[in-house]
Amino acid sequence: MRQKCSRGTRAYPRKDAADWEVSGAIADIAMAPWGMGSTKTAEARLRCALKLVPDHLEGLNLLAQVCAQTSRHKEAFSLLERGIAAMATRPADLVLFGTALAETYEARKDFRRAKAVYGRCLGAVDAAELHNGLGYCLGKLGDLQGAVRHAEAASKLAPERADYLSDWAWSLIELKRPAEALPLLERAVAMDPANELARGNLDDCRTLLSAPAPRPRRRRGTPK
Repeated sequence: MRQKCSRGTRAYPRKDAADWEVSGAIADIAMAPWGMGSTKTAEARLRCALKLVPDHLEGLNLLAQVCAQTSRHKEAFSLLERGIAAMATRPADLVLFGTALAETYEARKDFRRAKAVYGRCLGAVDAAELHNGLGYCLGKLGDLQGAVRHAEAASKLAPERADYLSDWAWSLIELKRPAEALPLLERAVAMDPANELARGNLDDCRTLLSAPAPRPRRRRGTPK
């Protein structure tokens, strides 16, 4: 089946027309700060693309982000559900989709909704990126035990990632367990000596461990 493109009269295959609309939407979003495009126009293009190809990955992804940025959270999550269904056999694409939407909420400091996105995606695919993102959000929300648990899961799924090791270690430091964090940070720095965040975390961890323990307070009536 063929579909006319929204501009002009030449007929294109549906997938090509949807790709064209999504590319135009990306350009509209990129040029919006200079007044040569707008989010409204981009949204119209994305909706057109999804009419042509309902499970278009980039179209679903970008429209979900637009909805999240404009506080239409119910629709953003509806698009996420469509993405999960469409990408059931494409876990890598689903991870990219879920992470992009969650990071949109993170940028707005809406860690509760970002947490919900990561959690929903983890229900469909077990991925290091999703565990790492969920751990970050849980830490921001004050659930340090949950942050450690998911940071550890991320590191075990992707043991080659020094940044995940560093995040796991920092979650342990926040939980006041620097002795457990130290070997993780030493491994992270050995794996990636150029990782400044891991090196900084290692320095902080060593400082915490070398600091003298506070003198215990004397109980009332205890002789000097």
